[in-house]
Amino acid sequence: MFALLKKQVLVNVELKDPSELTAIAKVASFAGEKLDLASQTLRSGFLASEASGARIVSGHIALTHASSPDVKKVEVVIVNFDAAIAWGENAQVDTVVGVIVPESADTDAAMQAVLGKLESWKA
Repeated sequence: MFALLKKQVLVNVELKDPSELTAIAKVASFAGEKLDLASQTLRSGFLASEASGARIVSGHIALTHASSPDVKKVEVVIVNFDAAIAWGENAQVDTVVGVIVPESADTDAAMQAVLGKLESWKA
């Protein structure tokens, strides 16, 4: 359903203002650059995803999503931060997984597939 390439992973990122909003902006910017997509559209999608409720995996990974008419298959980017960021109500996140789905795709199915992959990696 999706492939993750090394170019779609960014590690040890320092944020001058470590907040959920700046982290989302960084993930959207990185995804836009690497996947040649409009980062503002991605940012809006990621923010909407978080507004509907944060998905935290393994206690420190935020899983968020956006849709784009410019992708043909599910794309994933991972951004790891050098320090934990306060996320949602009470989480501390150091990694954000951004899932970009085609507008016509089943977002829930795509998120479950990525979640399953994350769960298998931690085992």
